[in-house]
Amino acid sequence: MARRLLLGRAGTGKTHACLARLVRELEAGREALLLVPTYSQAEHRRYLLLDRSSGLSGRAVDTFETLAEEITRLRLRDLVRPAAKDRLAVRALEGAFPEAAAQPGLRAEFLSAVKEIKEQGDDPKLVAEKARAH
Repeated sequence: MARRLLLGRAGTGKTHACLARLVRELEAGREALLLVPTYSQAEHRRYLLLDRSSGLSGRAVDTFETLAEEITRLRLRDLVRPAAKDRLAVRALEGAFPEAAAQPGLRAEFLSAVKEIKEQGDDPKLVAEKARAH
């Protein structure tokens, strides 16, 4: 199977082109795999794929993490212990928001927000500016 790298700015039709190719490959009985960076992007493409095909499996779309987990039979997100994540949140918050750093619930929400920003591909500097404005 030919491997291709498709690059382009937002709105240039990359997703449409990839899904059209993926559907053709799967309908022809060939194996195909579309790798995307984040779980939320994989879910979005699975729904688009199901909308465009009749009964094709959404398992044709994976993230690097879920593919690695399938191969290694390990849950990669569990390799970083919750206590280590919590210590990271404390260190990140204690300088600017010491009261938040002392609250486990707020630390967990902070880590969740950081993960969401990363998955959405938002520019961290712009996000920080918006947060300061609030």
